[in-house]
Amino acid sequence: MTLIVWKFVGLTVSNAIILYLAMTILTVLTGFFVLPKDYMQSVPRPQLRIAAKRVFVFSIWLTLSFFMTSVMGKLDFFFLLKIKGANSAGVYAAAQQLSMVYTLLLGAIATVLTSHVSEKVSYQQKIDFLKRTFPICLLGATIFLGSGLLAPQLIALLFGSKYTAASGPLQLLAANLSINFVLLPITLLFIPLGKVKVGT
Repeated sequence: MTLIVWKFVGLTVSNAIILYLAMTILTVLTGFFVLPKDYMQSVPRPQLRIAAKRVFVFSIWLTLSFFMTSVMGKLDFFFLLKIKGANSAGVYAAAQQLSMVYTLLLGAIATVLTSHVSEKVSYQQKIDFLKRTFPICLLGATIFLGSGLLAPQLIALLFGSKYTAASGPLQLLAANLSINFVLLPITLLFIPLGKVKVGT
C-alpha cells in the first residue's frame, strides 16, 4: 500500500500519516472480525477488576521493555558517533537499517506467540508450547545467520560499495538477533507465569 501511494499520489508526510491511520483502523476491524465472540459474555465485576489489573501491570512492563530496547538501540549509535566519528557511525547506521528487517520479523512472531502463550496455564501446556515453537524459532535463527553471508552483496546493492564495511556489523547484528530468536519461546513463558517484570 505504501508503494501504491508513493507511485500514484506521492508519499508526503500527510499521506503517510493517513496511510498508517487507515492501516491501524483496518487492523482493529479485522481483529474484531476474527476474534471469538465469547468476549460478549458478561463477566462478574470482581473477575473483571482482577483481569483489568493484570492487563494494566502487564502493559506497563511490556511498554518499559519496548522503551528500553529502543533506548539501547540508539545508545550504541550515539556512542559510536562521539567516539569514532560520522564515517563509522554512518557505516553502522547502514547495518542497523538493514537489521530492522530482522527486528520487525522477530517482533511480528513474538506478537503472535504472546497471545498464544498467554493461554498456557498448566505445566504440560507450557512444555507443549516449547516443543512446538522451539523448532520454528531455531529454523528462523538459522535463516538469520545464513542471510548474514549475503550481507556484503546486499549492502553494496542497496547503499553502494562505500558502505561494504557495514557487512561485518550486520553479520554481528544478525547473529545477535538469531540468539534472541532461539530464546524467544523461553522468555515468553514469563507471561503465563505472571513474571512479566522478570522478563523485562
